[in-house]
Amino acid sequence: MKMFNKVFRNRMTIFCRISLAAIGLCCLLMGVSPAWAEQWHQFDVINNSSRGINIVGTVGRCVTEIDAPGFIAAGSRGTIKWHDTDNWFVKNCAGRDKFAGFSFRFDDAPDSWPGWLGVTHRELSGSDWYNGQFYAYTLSSDGWSFTYADGVPAPSWIQPLCSHGNDCSGPFSEMEVDNKNSYNWQRSYRTEDGWAFQINNP
Repeated sequence: MKMFNKVFRNRMTIFCRISLAAIGLCCLLMGVSPAWAEQWHQFDVINNSSRGINIVGTVGRCVTEIDAPGFIAAGSRGTIKWHDTDNWFVKNCAGRDKFAGFSFRFDDAPDSWPGWLGVTHRELSGSDWYNGQFYAYTLSSDGWSFTYADGVPAPSWIQPLCSHGNDCSGPFSEMEVDNKNSYNWQRSYRTEDGWAFQINNP
């Protein structure tokens, strides 16, 4: 009986140590998760036209949430907020490029331009994250992989605006797909304050 109690105590001690180690590991992982630099981003859609705008679709890669208005009245603006993830356990998104895009239609002219506009968030050289605006004629994503077609440039009545001389935009292939770094990707910037897409009358 004494031998049984001793063996039982030894096994319980080992079990407790393993349990404590597992709990410690979980706490450690939870503690370092903010270092993955997951954060909210946002940009505005400025309706400078005389028509209402409907946001008819959103798309993202390595994004946990996109909060977009459904309708933007003429002469007003809406804000699209999106939260990226740098979590390896979420579609292997650690260090991966992230982007969020939207598609819109005018109330009375639904076929004016069927493409997509959006913002990319990329880790380039020196472990710094940079941002850029893009357009695409077609764009879809399952949250990690994506398909796209640049198509022709967005029409001139769509104006991408940023805080760097409004020179932050390009086709999706250039701003998101091309393997460039911060030294030769000149239209990439660390900040994204004041970024927007202004929609004028066609």
